[in-house]
Amino acid sequence: MKLIETSPERFSLLAAPARKPWSIRRTTSIQLSWPDGGAGSLQLHGHGRDLLTRRGMTDVEILMADNVHAVIDQANVIASIETVPALPADLDLVGQHARSGFRRAIAPAVSDPAYRARPLALLLDDFVGANIISGWIKVKWVGQHSGWNRGHMEDVCVGYAAGSTAFDDFTNLKLSYIVPPMEPYDDPLGFHELGPDVDGTVRRLRRIDVWFDDGRLMMDALFQDSGVLHDPVHRSAIHEYRLQASAERANDGWRLSSISAEPGTLPYTECRGAPLNLKALVGSSLAELRQTVLAELRGPLGCTHLNDAVRSLSEAGMLADRLQTEAFAGRGM
Repeated sequence: MKLIETSPERFSLLAAPARKPWSIRRTTSIQLSWPDGGAGSLQLHGHGRDLLTRRGMTDVEILMADNVHAVIDQANVIASIETVPALPADLDLVGQHARSGFRRAIAPAVSDPAYRARPLALLLDDFVGANIISGWIKVKWVGQHSGWNRGHMEDVCVGYAAGSTAFDDFTNLKLSYIVPPMEPYDDPLGFHELGPDVDGTVRRLRRIDVWFDDGRLMMDALFQDSGVLHDPVHRSAIHEYRLQASAERANDGWRLSSISAEPGTLPYTECRGAPLNLKALVGSSLAELRQTVLAELRGPLGCTHLNDAVRSLSEAGMLADRLQTEAFAGRGM
């Protein structure tokens, strides 16, 4: 396996910017593992945190800290699930398929104001994507990939658009792009604790920063899928995007005024064209961004993982409202 070292340009893409005074940083991580081996159940551990930074880097408050633990059997059915905070009593996800129909099943909970603004809503929304990419590390382990992305995958996204090199070029599956530590070395509060790297695990990571600039809501976000591989042991990336966006307050809430995405590691050349279509989202309501993305960037018009990264900005408006409340109370605005 050929290891690709992190270049200065790529490190700049991945590095978390310095936290700004009067900002909120949301970080989430989902780690997937198979404690009993690849033939056993999948364990999912998710953590999320909202950190308020007031006037200085150490003047902080953890606004919310959520977590989820689930066991998913070989049939992709949820065998057990525990969350903090607890889900509504009438939402029983045990027995629910972890991919098909999962987002529909959790829709009532994540649309409830008591949950929607929390990191837990984002963790639950990421169940499907994290579960899907978990198979990538088995491909890396076993080294057999012939036919795994053919036929039914055509036009599911821009990377698998008809005629894409994804159907005949497995070059990148033989490469390994080394991931630097995500925790800022000079800012121990800049990320929630991620824990040690464990061979054979997969991780989905997000960071969303929100702050105000002359009345506009500013957003800077990172998305990364990675796994820990052996020979030698290292963390390798498969999907990475850095997003920058802004929104302005309208009569009906926050509306997207600009958005761009810079791709990092991606499996195929065609994947890198997905950010070009983000302009279709300008003017959209942040509160409705999850639905708008699915409507505007379906199939080969979008990248599944970039779409999810953009959808994660849907709650930025609520983070902004919380930030305004905190800032006014602290006379920061």
